[in-house]
Amino acid sequence: MARKSRKYPELTLPISKDTVGYIRLSVLNRDPHGSVENQRLLIEEWGRQHKIPIMRYYIDNGFSGKQFDRLAFQKMLQDIQKGKIDCIVVKDISRLGRDYITVGYYLEMFFPRESVRFVSINDQFDTTDGITNRDKFAYIQSRTRIPLINLFNEQVSFETKKKVEVILDMKAQHGEFIGPRAPFGYQKSKENPSQLVPDPIAAIIVRKIFEMAAGGTGMTGIVRYLNERGIPTPIQYARAQGLNGNFNDGNGSWNSRSVKYILTNRTYTGILVQGKEKRVVEATHEPLVDSITFDAIQKAFQTKAYNVVPQGQSTDNILKAR
Repeated sequence: MARKSRKYPELTLPISKDTVGYIRLSVLNRDPHGSVENQRLLIEEWGRQHKIPIMRYYIDNGFSGKQFDRLAFQKMLQDIQKGKIDCIVVKDISRLGRDYITVGYYLEMFFPRESVRFVSINDQFDTTDGITNRDKFAYIQSRTRIPLINLFNEQVSFETKKKVEVILDMKAQHGEFIGPRAPFGYQKSKENPSQLVPDPIAAIIVRKIFEMAAGGTGMTGIVRYLNERGIPTPIQYARAQGLNGNFNDGNGSWNSRSVKYILTNRTYTGILVQGKEKRVVEATHEPLVDSITFDAIQKAFQTKAYNVVPQGQSTDNILKAR
């Protein structure tokens, strides 16, 4: 008698869930103990002590704690909802964020709903007790202590922001450059990061743009000139110089907006206009265009003179060896 074949139900393998580390470094961070590497070392040590491997890290470098649309943070939330994570470890709760209501939502609702354990090492906070209710005393203690820490973190963020704004305004009044990175065409002095100095390569490109505009070349003509010769855009040049971060590269080509930004930026005349109060300080750094030429170009913009594409443009590559 022939043996009947048996049909086995399709096996559904459980999704492997991992313990991960989350790291956030603020743009205002000045504490070396809070660096990305030190946060990672602290989380790794916690993993060794508890014999729990940290499978991967989600890192947001240069993001405010008041901001929750951080790329790595949002990716982590997506992986949680996909069932890939069952434990998150951070240096302290402020790394998660500094907004009382939003952080409270994740701690009190989102993580418990997704059955995700949350560990804050420096705050000695572990939601294991809150989720499993193994230790009622520890759970009650956490429910009263953590909201206070969360509220304190938000207040610290507010006060720090105010102090930084005062300091930056004072620097702006003294003609010190306070931007995070120098405008295209300049670089921060190695001796004094608050001083702008011409970048040996990018300054050539900026001067050429102003030279063409002053000579009557239209916006479209300048854009075509730069693209036909493969001149790197400001963001491409910055990345080649080591810039890291989440910046929009566009389509990799020059466009009218990027050229007009340069042609209307008074920084290139040696003047700094900075801060919420728009502090204006003249002769703070070497100009890449004189004020008379700059003002003439602005007047041409007002009369829409840059809509015409002139003929007979130069074919020289402005970055060739001289």
